[in-house]
Amino acid sequence: MHSQSVANNRMRHTTKQTYSQYRKDGKFGISDDLTQQIIIPAEYDFTSPEIYDDKLVQVQKNGKYGFVDFNNKIVIPIEYESVREFKDGLAPIRIDGFWGYIDNNNKITIQPHKDWKWVTLFNNDSAVVRINDNDYYYIDREGNYKNKEPFTSAGCFKDGFAVASRENEPLPFNNELSIINSDFKTILDDKFNQIEYLGEFIFKVVKRLDKSGRTKTGIYEVGKGIIWRKETDKLNIWLDKIENLQSQFKTRLDKADCLCQFPRIVDYITRRAHYDRDILRNIAFERLRFTEKKELDSYENDSIYKCDKCNSEYLVMTRTNPRGEPDTAGFRQIKDCCETKVGADIKKEVPVAIIHYGPLGKYDGDLHLQKFMYYDTIDNLIKYLFEKKSEKAVKTTILKRIFRNND
Repeated sequence: MHSQSVANNRMRHTTKQTYSQYRKDGKFGISDDLTQQIIIPAEYDFTSPEIYDDKLVQVQKNGKYGFVDFNNKIVIPIEYESVREFKDGLAPIRIDGFWGYIDNNNKITIQPHKDWKWVTLFNNDSAVVRINDNDYYYIDREGNYKNKEPFTSAGCFKDGFAVASRENEPLPFNNELSIINSDFKTILDDKFNQIEYLGEFIFKVVKRLDKSGRTKTGIYEVGKGIIWRKETDKLNIWLDKIENLQSQFKTRLDKADCLCQFPRIVDYITRRAHYDRDILRNIAFERLRFTEKKELDSYENDSIYKCDKCNSEYLVMTRTNPRGEPDTAGFRQIKDCCETKVGADIKKEVPVAIIHYGPLGKYDGDLHLQKFMYYDTIDNLIKYLFEKKSEKAVKTTILKRIFRNND
């Protein structure tokens, strides 16, 4: 249920006092961050890194779960296969593989149900349960279903509204979510890719416009309609520029005899600096074929690729993250950009049409929309890349490392 590899996780609490999960001799407990006083001794197989308003801590011992208070007194017996926190006076529990609910006195108020594959916390006197793979129902505090027809996705009610969907078939660009009221009726005719409740009866809505990722974002206040944000257009303009650059580059390459005849292209796609390399590299990479694995300079994922036309060799490394999974951080990941004069000389006279400084440290849509500008015209970049051409294809081994991102 929980990863036991993380110790000293800071715990959230409504007061200024902060507590932490600590680990000793393979066991977990709770300590006070300010005084370093031990609140709950390290005698459990796991203690939750979450502390609740009633100062109950979820603990695990011998594969079973329960709750203890800050005096290390067992409040909810450690006897359940799984438990979740209390909300609206009820907490989900799992017995023999089935989910039900208990109150603060450990009384089972809603018997475990054999059909419930997944449940949520109670909020606004209702919770969501999933039956089968894709049928969601809202239940009341007695476990009775509140909606007659199932939803295909459903979120908890907040201030009388919830985000849900009844679409059995995928809609264009995954715009499938709606806002429903307590009568389970949609309050907007339109559907969205993302909906986030901001409080005070205000929602942030995101509608996807096409498969390339173009979106528009708006703020919806219940009863007042949607105000669409113009800043989103900057993102769409940026995506248009990427498509334009890729299209021109691919068209020119398709007409060329050989990729390797253009030294500037080879130099451009093998640079460590970002420039527009991430946008163009995979298009050039399609002209190469795998020949053999190569482990050089301690890289385990190096491979030798050869040009289909002239057999020039390239050393290609597929980047992986710390978990050993393919790293997809490439041009698809939005980068922060800046504006300069058209025709600006960037690092050794290399033109850049869509500059990349690297991914933002924090995912924040508002930050992404701030500076989507370009340095030079796309035409100037294409002209620069294809301007100098060797009389014949390069016959020698190039062995320049290309850091390739898997799609």
